[in-house]
Amino acid sequence: MQKCLPLNLLQPTKAKRRLLNETYRTFFSMVKEVKSAYTSQTCPRCGHIGKENWKGYSYFQCVKCGYEADRDRTASRNIAERADKLFSYSQVSILSDMPQSTGTS
Repeated sequence: MQKCLPLNLLQPTKAKRRLLNETYRTFFSMVKEVKSAYTSQTCPRCGHIGKENWKGYSYFQCVKCGYEADRDRTASRNIAERADKLFSYSQVSILSDMPQSTGTS
């Protein structure tokens, strides 16, 4: 037998609307735009930027330090690092759990 929610839980109230609005406001205050320009050309290890780091369609190899990884993964890591700098007030880094690339992926 299926339980039904009491009607008063389904009906909107001022308190529920206020809570929902505050939740949205809190969430959207944490959303920040991160520029993605040159993220697939930038080495996350040494910072060297250049199209010569692209080796084929999806492979990245830094000509300066030799860092190797998938190009999309490199871009994602660079975007995450930029986001981490935007949220520098935070005690926890969003990159702390990100695996480090040591060779080819």
